[in-house]
Amino acid sequence: MRNKASQIGFTFLIFFQLLFGGKEVLPDFLQKKVLELYSQNLKVNSNDIKLQVYHTPPITKESIKDLKVTITPQSQSLNPGYQRLQIKTWRNQQLQNSYSITMKVTAQIPVLLASKKIRFGEAITPDKTSLKKIEIDRKLDKFFLSQPQQKDLISTQLIRKNEMIKKSMVKSKPDVKRGAQVKVHLISGAILIKTEGRIRRDCSIGESVQVTLESSRRSLRGQVKNPDLVVVNLQ
Repeated sequence: MRNKASQIGFTFLIFFQLLFGGKEVLPDFLQKKVLELYSQNLKVNSNDIKLQVYHTPPITKESIKDLKVTITPQSQSLNPGYQRLQIKTWRNQQLQNSYSITMKVTAQIPVLLASKKIRFGEAITPDKTSLKKIEIDRKLDKFFLSQPQQKDLISTQLIRKNEMIKKSMVKSKPDVKRGAQVKVHLISGAILIKTEGRIRRDCSIGESVQVTLESSRRSLRGQVKNPDLVVVNLQ
């Protein structure tokens, strides 16, 4: 409950500061530390990172002289977008003070783009894609930051030229396509009945899938054993 209330408060604070804030500046020594932190985590040059600060803590270089300073994200991850960082000062492993910074982080990060139009169902291959620095102000887990290692990716929608390729736009090429005719083995104890059916959706080997029997039009769920065989265990 406390975490939820804290998140609601943080969201309200961001909304309020979007309207009335965003022009504060971190002290030079603190900005350098924050930029170094994001540069190491995002693997980009600090010159490619911009900080839009909404709240600056009452901290000066003199006030932390001879103290150890730690900076950690409240969300436990360093991403572009709206962030709140916790700054703590220590002496002899004893906490002296705790501050917070609220800001928006924007970074120029290489992401995967379509170098040509990619139609629905087409393979995602290096000759159709390229990496280009784009200004990002949101979490990176939705994007490809390098050429995909997976070789069997296909598009799930039309991807226009120069459009960022999000992970939600692709999927693994199915081992069996929807509507494919397969052999179906119906097993009940020691009894085996062989028939045929059609797959109800795209699927991969090992997946559980609905198959419609050719003889009765009945739909049963079974496991894809290979591209030509689905096994149904009858209870």
